[in-house]
Amino acid sequence: MGVMEGKNVQQIRQKYKDMYWSALIANWQVWPAAQLINFRYMPLPYRVPFQASLGVFWSLYLSLLNSRGSTSPTEGVAI
Repeated sequence: MGVMEGKNVQQIRQKYKDMYWSALIANWQVWPAAQLINFRYMPLPYRVPFQASLGVFWSLYLSLLNSRGSTSPTEGVAI
């Protein structure tokens, strides 16, 4: 993704260092609880939709995490 955003290797490494631990800690907080709910309380027909819904929100969180702090003077400018 960093290459597609036009970043060099140093910028990609810095972004990885900035994002990794917060994403990993959030992962440890969200998914064990989600799996507990899914396998203990969800009826079988609703398990896949439940996980898919959580996956959408997880992807949204990761996208927001990725976009946070990556503002340059040209980003967010409507042309």
